[in-house]
Amino acid sequence: MQLLKQQNQKVRVKSTKRFDKFFKTAIRVIFFIALIAVFGLEVQVVLAQQLSLGIEYGSALSLATRDVREIVVSIINVLLGFLGVAAILIILYGGYLYMTSGGDESKIEKAKKILINGAIGLLIILAAFGIVTFIVNKLAPVTMGPPGAGQQPGYTISGGALGGGVLEAVYPEPGATNIPRNTMIMVMFNEAMDIDTIIKPGSNPPQCSGITVPCGYLAGDSQDPNVKIVNQTEGSDSLAYNQVIVTASSDHKNYVFDPIEYLGNANSYTYYSVNLSDAIMRANGFSAFMAGGYTWTFQVSNILDLTPPFITDVIPVTEPGQTVFKNTIVQINFNEAINVVAAGLPGNIVLTDDTGVSLGAGPVITGTSIISNLFKTVEFVSSEQCLDEFGNLVINSCGLTPYCLPGDATITALIKAALVNTSHEVTNPLSGINDAAANSLDGGIGNTNDAQDPFCEVNLELTCNLNGQADGRPPDSATLSDQFNTSTFNDNYWWRFNTNNQMDLDPPEVITVWIEQGALEIQESLSPDDESVLVPRNKTIKAIFDEYIMSSTLNTTNFKIFNETLCDFYWGSDECDTMIDSDDWPDEVSGCDYSIEHSCIYPRGGFTISKNNYSTLQTINPVGTLEEVTKATLNTYSPYLDGLERYNPRITSDVKDMYQNCFFDPSVGYPVGP
Repeated sequence: MQLLKQQNQKVRVKSTKRFDKFFKTAIRVIFFIALIAVFGLEVQVVLAQQLSLGIEYGSALSLATRDVREIVVSIINVLLGFLGVAAILIILYGGYLYMTSGGDESKIEKAKKILINGAIGLLIILAAFGIVTFIVNKLAPVTMGPPGAGQQPGYTISGGALGGGVLEAVYPEPGATNIPRNTMIMVMFNEAMDIDTIIKPGSNPPQCSGITVPCGYLAGDSQDPNVKIVNQTEGSDSLAYNQVIVTASSDHKNYVFDPIEYLGNANSYTYYSVNLSDAIMRANGFSAFMAGGYTWTFQVSNILDLTPPFITDVIPVTEPGQTVFKNTIVQINFNEAINVVAAGLPGNIVLTDDTGVSLGAGPVITGTSIISNLFKTVEFVSSEQCLDEFGNLVINSCGLTPYCLPGDATITALIKAALVNTSHEVTNPLSGINDAAANSLDGGIGNTNDAQDPFCEVNLELTCNLNGQADGRPPDSATLSDQFNTSTFNDNYWWRFNTNNQMDLDPPEVITVWIEQGALEIQESLSPDDESVLVPRNKTIKAIFDEYIMSSTLNTTNFKIFNETLCDFYWGSDECDTMIDSDDWPDEVSGCDYSIEHSCIYPRGGFTISKNNYSTLQTINPVGTLEEVTKATLNTYSPYLDGLERYNPRITSDVKDMYQNCFFDPSVGYPVGP
């Protein structure tokens, strides 16, 4: 009996030693995997700052350029997957021994030990996977933040909200370079946000004195604001909540974040990241972002931007004796991004009906200003619905009633510059048009870019009298007619045009145009062409319309791009063909991981929409005809489109021309639905 006990004791000791050995080995595996995860992420920071790994040459050779850290994480996941399979096979083997033991105690004991060890191993593997996931998610916003850390500009391991979610546009753009130190940061949502999750309730900094729109410090904890602006080159701490002044538009969709101190430093370039955290809520009570929020990066230079913005073109423009349809909108295009909150404020862009009266003396036309085109275009839409000659509401190709300016009228459009001091510095960034570095509008010397100088107006030489400095405008106490006073420096910009009493109700179409590129002439319509294959991952998606397009309808709701394979997988082919947007994120966005390639139907780095107007492109039908056209461009950001995937860009019928008519596709025969 004593001998049997000793033998059993030896068996238990051996089993314990085997278990201890297995446990220690498992711990080593966890430590080794965690070390790879940390080292794989951190080592890139050092290496990329010291040397070039040559990865950038791969794109020139059409080779894969996938981020090394993504490869490391993928390898870890594959190893853990193999270990998980091995653990399951061990458990199955133990179960097999148990089922075939035939009551043999030794076999049963052996089977139990195998089952227990297999289960413990599986738990350890699952724990290792959890640890790796935690490390990657926590370290990636820092280690993958700045492009100087070996990352392509604009990459984010979380979010995906830009274009595919609640974000319409951000400034600076993801991956932007040479941004001035005195820049403001701007965010445009496509729906109203809970403003108390962005602007700290009750905060009243002195910079908000006299501001009539929502204004205050960043919302969130004192050292952990809901919007984190981080200098990734010199540290990982975000600006404190009281180091940034936030203003918001009245509809709570547009926000300007103005750091009190300049970003970066005067001696070198720095990289910044901005994180819109998952603590930000939409006005409907739902979260705006997935866990981790949305993060993007950009490069800040060592200089200040002291050059004012100017207007590049305006629509409509009429020559003497010409008129334009009364259902037109007014479009003002700038050479750079402008303060989104200031541009949308009533009073900064004013239209008057000056029929039979002097400049600016007529009644003010009510309407709304809308900002688009990556903050470079403002459009004014009248608030009066169009009526026919019998007083009935007009219905256009959209099935909607457009809005009209007064018919048979002389309209004056006034764009106000911001107020400045004697040093040409803006005293109130919301008092008029100013750029993202708070430089007031340069409307021209004495504003001779109006009817006083027919050459400038008729020939659209809008820069012919710019003096490169912000001279401001008359104070708010001045009457409206005083805003046109040219006896002193005045950077207000204005022009006049004439309307008729008719309406344009023809929808816009996509056309093909001639474009000269050096000695070559190419035809361009849709780019890439339908069924194009093996286009670059960073290819911009373009469409050319046969007339000027309402810029604010060229947005990420009406012009987007799907990963067709994944779209079919999530929704089924029929549903994909007719998929429409809803108030909440579609399932394929909220249910996927933007850090994993081939997992989401929208580009993982996000996308935005921009446009350019042209008046000299030649159409091919009829050949050589000059057209006023708009080229719409869908821009993707790093890591761009997933490679070797089929994508489906689509433009919906909600894209409208300057007369508010919905897009028409001749190949379909009716306005195109979503």
